[in-house]
Amino acid sequence: GRTLYREVLQVPLIIRLLGGRDGGRRVTTLARHVDLLPTVLALLGLPVDADLPGKPLVGGGVAEMPLEEALADTWFDDVALTGILLPPWKVVLPRAVLAARPEVYRPTDDPAERRNVAREHPVLIGYARRRLAELEATRGALAPSDEAAPVVAPDAIERLRALGYVVD
Repeated sequence: GRTLYREVLQVPLIIRLLGGRDGGRRVTTLARHVDLLPTVLALLGLPVDADLPGKPLVGGGVAEMPLEEALADTWFDDVALTGILLPPWKVVLPRAVLAARPEVYRPTDDPAERRNVAREHPVLIGYARRRLAELEATRGALAPSDEAAPVVAPDAIERLRALGYVVD
């Protein structure tokens, strides 16, 4: 939960249909969690409501309309990051850690995401920041800023500690 590297974001989903239907089929398009429900509905042959967020990963014109971008967030303790996947690029923007620098990777050439090429691609960083601001303007904050950290009363922390929710 503290990073947005490939080993955290790229999680395989395996679905076994009755009778082995579509056995061995592999979907390689960019996918998001919101795509799961429309995908299951499509696999079951049920209608997918147009107002439902996400898109089916099978059928429904997936090949004609590949996903252009996806977002990923993590906020754990003092680490808040937002990643924007813009195939073939991935830009990771720090949100609450002022000392951190943006990261840019090209996973197709660097699958282990070891070579941060942010210095060579400032335009991608600028685009990612602008896109993130646009999304937050329409949907609200995606991740906390330094100023957004909640203030918790000391007695509330003690009550949470007594319940085992706070560990020193």
